[in-house]
Amino acid sequence: MDDTLEINVTFEPDGVTVNKMRLTRVDHNLYRIEETPILVSYVSYKDIIEADLQPDGSLIFVRIVKKSEMQM
Repeated sequence: MDDTLEINVTFEPDGVTVNKMRLTRVDHNLYRIEETPILVSYVSYKDIIEADLQPDGSLIFVRIVKKSEMQM
C-alpha cells in the first residue's frame, strides 16, 4: 500500500503554504517529508511531522516529531 500523498501544507505561524508537498503517511496524523520545502527552513527531507487534517483536505503543521538523521 502506497501512502505517499501530494498535499498542501501550511506552516504556521509563518503562514507559508507549500502546495502539493510530497509526504508519506506513517500514522494517523504523522507524516514523513519526502522533499525539502524551499520556503520553510526548519523542516527537511525525511523529517517526521505531526499535522492536522483540515476539512478541505490540506494539512496544518503542528510540530516536528523526529528530525531526519540525514546530513546535508
